[in-house]
Amino acid sequence: MKKYFKLILTLSATTTLPIVAVSCSSTSSRIQSLIDQNLKTKDRAQSEEIFKKLQTEIGAYEKDIKGKLSSYNVVEVNIPENEYNIQPVLTMTPESLPVYKIDKTTDDKPSTKIRRIVREIKRVIKEEFTKYVLDSIINEVTYTIPEGNTYIAPQPSWLHAETVFSKVAKTIFKIGDQYFTIKYNGVQPNIVTNNEINPAFTTYPRDFNKDPRIEAERIKILKELKQVHVNYSFSFDLEFAGIQLEDSNFDTTINFTLPVNPQLYNQEVKFESNTFKPVNINWADPQVRGKSFNATILSVSDGDTFEVKALEEVPSIGIKENGIYKIRLSGIDTPEKAVGDSTGSQSSSPFEYGFALLSTHFAEKFDQAYGRNIRILSSNRDAFGRYVGDAFFGDDYQFSYNTEIVRAGYTLPLAEGTWKDTINEKNTYANLLYRPIAHAMQEARERKNGFWHYFNNPNKLTFYIYRIKPNNSFDPFIEIIDKSL
Repeated sequence: MKKYFKLILTLSATTTLPIVAVSCSSTSSRIQSLIDQNLKTKDRAQSEEIFKKLQTEIGAYEKDIKGKLSSYNVVEVNIPENEYNIQPVLTMTPESLPVYKIDKTTDDKPSTKIRRIVREIKRVIKEEFTKYVLDSIINEVTYTIPEGNTYIAPQPSWLHAETVFSKVAKTIFKIGDQYFTIKYNGVQPNIVTNNEINPAFTTYPRDFNKDPRIEAERIKILKELKQVHVNYSFSFDLEFAGIQLEDSNFDTTINFTLPVNPQLYNQEVKFESNTFKPVNINWADPQVRGKSFNATILSVSDGDTFEVKALEEVPSIGIKENGIYKIRLSGIDTPEKAVGDSTGSQSSSPFEYGFALLSTHFAEKFDQAYGRNIRILSSNRDAFGRYVGDAFFGDDYQFSYNTEIVRAGYTLPLAEGTWKDTINEKNTYANLLYRPIAHAMQEARERKNGFWHYFNNPNKLTFYIYRIKPNNSFDPFIEIIDKSL
């Protein structure tokens, strides 16, 4: 025998509650249909007619569920082991639980009673579940952390309650001889990264990045970012004898504070030439060479934007020798320090800003090592007039900056919407670089490089550190690997 806790609802003998379900599937279907109709109708006469039909279906159970709900409490009961393939839900004594009361109402419409009961049960479960976790489990929570890594907001192991959250768990309630159940849906960790954590990260003038005072304040806040707030949201559905009640889904949240290890400000940005892998662009091909020009880097705005001076003239793409050009690096999208327009700029949260700085530091190290002599491959401009392309470096320009920052783990790749049409078209950027970039991302993830030290899943990575400007276009690079495209 396994022990469970049932919520026993105490009924008086004054009214009838139109909720019931029995084991017969046809009866359950009819009752479910009537319940749905009753919940949706706003016509009292129609509600009463539906209720009469429900009474007929209820039959022998009618007497047990008659009455108006007045109070309930939690008691321990025994359930045969083979009845439910689940583990004990809670392990607290009935004496420790309060009795909850539901206020009486003058409206005796059946659907109103149903909604009131559902609402009250959801409230009680939320209160008791949260209280139980905070009082009994929170200090025993462990996290499954791969050796050598400390992921932020990992999936928790809840020790003796683990099976409750890893399987379909049920908390059992009762009206007469009929049972409510709470069906567990899942748990989702969420990092709180909004600017309310640090109000100093607000809206700034358009050119705030040029103000050293503002930048100094941002760095100060980042230095103090040693932990993040995380909440775990547990979601449930409310059922009655296996029938899910309409609009009965709900969740309850448990809050934690977890360390950022190492601190983002202290994270050492690695720029290791021994890890670079050549992409071997055929620069002798006139089609390729005609879309490229040699240049030197003048400045780095962030991890995916350079300003360069052309070292040669290439009329086919509008490049003049000694001309100054902005380069928006293609195939990647680093986290943003801020986004804005002519009216002002909105800074990212301290958390996202820390990751954006890591990308910028990688670009700065690239500039220091190779910035005097690079080759830009580009065939078009974006809406801001910037050349869109890649920066190649090395003695024979055999290495791709975009590929290497992905391999180092300091950005997610970004695919164009037309990539499937161009990946097999000779000498397009997708044809030349998407496969190397895809393999570089796979390597970064496997080696836990850069951002992958903190997150082991690309969806979590983009969700948490691409908040101010989402990147949802990395999936094609996973597809390239999975399908060997």
